[in-house]
Amino acid sequence: MFEIKYHLEVKGLNLNNLIKKLNEKNIELENLSKLDYDKISFVIKRKDFKKLKKQFGSNYKIKIIKKSGFFVFIDKIKSRFGLLIGFVSTLMTLVILSNTFMQINICAENNSEIESQIATILEKYNISENSVNYNVNLSEVQQEIFKNIKEASIVEVERDGIILNINVKLEEKTNLSDNVSYVSRFDGIITDIQYGAGILNINVGDLVKSGQILLESGFVGDVYHKAQGRIFADAYVVGSSYGLLESVSVVRTGNVQIINDYSFANKKLFKSNRNHQAKVNFDLYETEQKETIIIDFLVPIKKVQTIYYELGSSTISKSYENLVEELKVLSYNDAVNKIPKNAEIKEVKYDIIQEGNFIKVNCNIITNIEICDKIFDTI
Repeated sequence: MFEIKYHLEVKGLNLNNLIKKLNEKNIELENLSKLDYDKISFVIKRKDFKKLKKQFGSNYKIKIIKKSGFFVFIDKIKSRFGLLIGFVSTLMTLVILSNTFMQINICAENNSEIESQIATILEKYNISENSVNYNVNLSEVQQEIFKNIKEASIVEVERDGIILNINVKLEEKTNLSDNVSYVSRFDGIITDIQYGAGILNINVGDLVKSGQILLESGFVGDVYHKAQGRIFADAYVVGSSYGLLESVSVVRTGNVQIINDYSFANKKLFKSNRNHQAKVNFDLYETEQKETIIIDFLVPIKKVQTIYYELGSSTISKSYENLVEELKVLSYNDAVNKIPKNAEIKEVKYDIIQEGNFIKVNCNIITNIEICDKIFDTI
């Protein structure tokens, strides 16, 4: 009841051989179940979990599903608080005295090198099994791990009492036959390069153009280097909008003509005006039709009313100042929609181009962003 247990899923080949070796080492497996040809699940004691991970972690993918034992026991006795309050107080005192240090569980898909890197990062925040920092900002720790572990796609940092769980999901590896290129999305000036691998074509301070390859995969001698990294730049992002000082629109003049028809079984009976189209006195119009049931017996008789609205042209004029302000807003929104949300906007400039009645406004935003798109081109 008091001992912490791990509910695990283990994936890999020769699972029967793994089970046999664990039995030989007197490692007890509870609730052993085969999930697939290469996957099993079981419950194991905490002390045995460390042995399993150390001896077999490099050959099998070990995933922690949940933990049980000590803390589950605490939750159960809480429901009997009235009867066990004295016992709980005594037990919690023992827990505080016997657990001076935080227990740290780091899981990075059994990648011991990355788990070691994470442990080094935690030491910067005074977090280790030999010391404790209960006031640390876990969100800050999570961001620091994500920033420094380039292979990480998801980082989760959670605390459960004195237990600190850190789970890191790594990016899926692509085949070496995948030619990866990092291509600039915008014009800009490079401000930071977090180089991982590959052939780097630029340096900090370089001016780059949209579509330019900044980092690419390739061979250096006989060794293939797949491009990996992050490149930041003060990017020049442009949004545009245009309008007319005077524009012509089609509007209703207010003149209306109505013609009534009658139908039976969806066929016209007769027309109130036999020269239906000829009697429409408008050169340009739009219509609206309304139906009214006159007699509703078996097959209804309907009155079909066609309303003709005369259309005419109207010239809409705007002042230069009002139109330019309106276009500035539209061009700014167009530029902002091209950059990541919450990106820092360092500078905004507008270019106004006028040709007669036509005005175009370009909004030029300078923002520091990760400038590259990652493009895979299978060789």
